[in-house]
Amino acid sequence: MTIRQVLAGIPDSGKSTFIAALRNCLVSKEVETALELVGFSENESHLNKLEEKWIACEQVERTKGSTSSWVSFHVREKASGAESELLLPDLLGEAFKQPLTTGQCRRSVYDAMVAADGMILFTNAARGHDDLMINEVGDLLDALDDGTPAPAASDPKKFDAEDMPEESNLVELLQMINRRPLVPRKRRLAVIISAWDIAETLGLLPDKWFREHRPMLAQFLEHNTALWKVQVYGVSAQGGVLPRDRATLQSMRPSLKTKIVGPNAAPHDLSAPICWAMARDG
Repeated sequence: MTIRQVLAGIPDSGKSTFIAALRNCLVSKEVETALELVGFSENESHLNKLEEKWIACEQVERTKGSTSSWVSFHVREKASGAESELLLPDLLGEAFKQPLTTGQCRRSVYDAMVAADGMILFTNAARGHDDLMINEVGDLLDALDDGTPAPAASDPKKFDAEDMPEESNLVELLQMINRRPLVPRKRRLAVIISAWDIAETLGLLPDKWFREHRPMLAQFLEHNTALWKVQVYGVSAQGGVLPRDRATLQSMRPSLKTKIVGPNAAPHDLSAPICWAMARDG
């Protein structure tokens, strides 16, 4: 039986760069991987374009325009022979924001999410905090009490649901697929912190970084262990910051410029999170 997994995340969370790097990793066989490709995708031309840009160390652009097609390919775990279909929606990342921002969801996204046995969820380390902590509010009030001039008044920004924080969007997305009339079921969720080369300078392991920098999402998952079994991975699929590091990255073998940090993950094996999420032990 083929296990279905969905790769999800809001715009600029690193999905396309990861899938380009993963495909190269599996096709080139430059590094040892836990998974292998079973066959080529029906969307092979699209994947080729993503991979070509990634190899050339060009920015892998996110999807533009409105489309409802899906990029999918099949992989097999070498150790057990278990197979999985990976689904990446070739549509605007805004589609993953719709459940919270509009109260609606595209039928294709909803059906794929509900049918998924596991999920790979992306968040970009280059994206800052969504929240303002209580102690930070206190610091602002203390500054005012000390006689520090208040900032000049400005017209408040009109509320736009599209500006809702990333964590709120992701929590609502995860809640949606277990909400009535659906019957809740437990799934494996691999959280991928993309642009890990930026985050690792803080000296934190991925799970600790996740708890400190994505507290709302982390707490939601910690309090819903009946629905989600979670592992957190840090992934640098590009290997550096473009265009700043392009010359250095172009001098490296493509699969060796990647980096992954997480449970049972070899340094360059981007298939590790997917392999972990394939397990069916709940």
